[in-house]
Amino acid sequence: MNRQQAAIAKRAQIIALHDEGLSSRIIAQRLAVSRTTVQKWIHRHEETGNLLDAERRPRPRLTSRAQDEAIQQAVKEISKRYALDPSTDRVNY
Repeated sequence: MNRQQAAIAKRAQIIALHDEGLSSRIIAQRLAVSRTTVQKWIHRHEETGNLLDAERRPRPRLTSRAQDEAIQQAVKEISKRYALDPSTDRVNY
């Protein structure tokens, strides 16, 4: 069982115990998670009907593609000029 499957299984346990009528505090104690986590997953399950992670946006770019290409070109030129071995970042004498 991978990490994501284990997380979904834990969430399913939260919902099952909630459906049995246990309080958030008792569920949190039994499953060794915070009460906030229990409440979040109960609420999300009631809203969406699933136990999957919410979709996340990727980290915003700090440089443009043109800047990335310029940086890569500069590294290549410096590597040639100083005889750097790109696989080790060491100077070849």
